[in-house]
Amino acid sequence: MSLNKIVTSSRGRLAQLLLGQGNNQQARASDVNTIIDGILKPPVIGGTAYATPTYLTASQSNATCLLNAAAGNVFVLPPAITANIGVTYRFYQTVTVTSNAAIIQTASTSDLFSSGSYIASSVVATPTQSGYSPNGSSNYYISVNGSTKGGIIGDYYEVTCIAVNTWLITGTVTATGTAATPFAG
Repeated sequence: MSLNKIVTSSRGRLAQLLLGQGNNQQARASDVNTIIDGILKPPVIGGTAYATPTYLTASQSNATCLLNAAAGNVFVLPPAITANIGVTYRFYQTVTVTSNAAIIQTASTSDLFSSGSYIASSVVATPTQSGYSPNGSSNYYISVNGSTKGGIIGDYYEVTCIAVNTWLITGTVTATGTAATPFAG
């Protein structure tokens, strides 16, 4: 049985267990349902204008973040500290970047990207695949440009805080022309 079915079939019983009997039980049951819905459906965070970074918080973990501006977006991750280990975000490129860049950056230059797998596919006459990894010593952001570094509609990235000062990044991107690394810093 899926978690969704368990929660759906147990929603009323869970509310009874958590709330007990008493006045205003219906209003409190609604609060429990809101919490359960929040667990099952993580938040969706749309990017803001390139010049106005979107600062993510640990409480937004598991959010779906939309890289949704042709003029680029900037998302800033929370600090990679012990309390944030396990915090994860998924990023989807919903619009191809045509100016500036779409950037995912860490909270400080001390927080670096580490890589699981990061595949870039070039869409040219003879398609190719390239793998890129952060260098482990200075790469604290990725910057995709809508062409050689990715940033094309359908690209996907996932980042997870795995240790103090370390974010694991995986993703699949599409590039035009000769693919180049999006890792920088």
